[in-house]
Amino acid sequence: MLRQKDPWFPLSQPRPDARVRLVCLPYAGAGASVFRPWQAGLGESIEVLAVQAPGREGRLREQPFSTMDGLVAAVHEALLPRVGERPFALFGHSLGALVAWELTRALVLAGGPLPVHLFVGGARAPLCPPPARPLYDLPRAALLAELGRLNGTPPEVLGNDEVMDLFLPMIRADFTITDCYQRADAEALPVPLTLFTGRDDPEVPEHKLAAWEAFGPSGFARHDLPGDHFFLHSEEQRLLAVMAETLLETGGRGG
Repeated sequence: MLRQKDPWFPLSQPRPDARVRLVCLPYAGAGASVFRPWQAGLGESIEVLAVQAPGREGRLREQPFSTMDGLVAAVHEALLPRVGERPFALFGHSLGALVAWELTRALVLAGGPLPVHLFVGGARAPLCPPPARPLYDLPRAALLAELGRLNGTPPEVLGNDEVMDLFLPMIRADFTITDCYQRADAEALPVPLTLFTGRDDPEVPEHKLAAWEAFGPSGFARHDLPGDHFFLHSEEQRLLAVMAETLLETGGRGG
């Protein structure tokens, strides 16, 4: 009898011999498929669990979350059955980085289990205020122009009105989360933290990146990579190498 796929982890390929699981949370407007190549890139010792939230890809007809608390609570519930068997780590990029930090905070408040490492990329630290100019409520033409400037959506997709009619509600919901998020009472968490940045990323000012260091008293590292906001694609091989080395050198036990 075939096991039914979990809609939260549609690309999951169980690896019983893996030493650690890496739970991956995508940027705004993206789904689990952005992490499809990562299992091959990380090898047999790390099992990749790419999160698929409602409103995208195979869950396109579902209502997307537009609040951080709602999204984190749902991911937390979906993840708990997956993290009791072996060590796990979290990776998130941009919106996904903030979700990963909030998810770690939720796990701490719930009494664990905790990730052995938290990897974040392309995002401001939780205490930093959101951008002065929100994107979520821009008129359609202005929002499409911003998506083009961000360089994360293929031009052929941006130019297809029917496709964008399907995607824009989810994109606006994601941007609502990022544009409205700030954790006023953010505290350091007992988990080692690694920050990835793009040297030519125009979206996140340096002072908002540097603020992450205060959240890593259990261990902090920073890797500045070539590329813009979407360096996780252009520098994928280097990014994966750092994460694999970090996780496997510690034997899946954290820093």
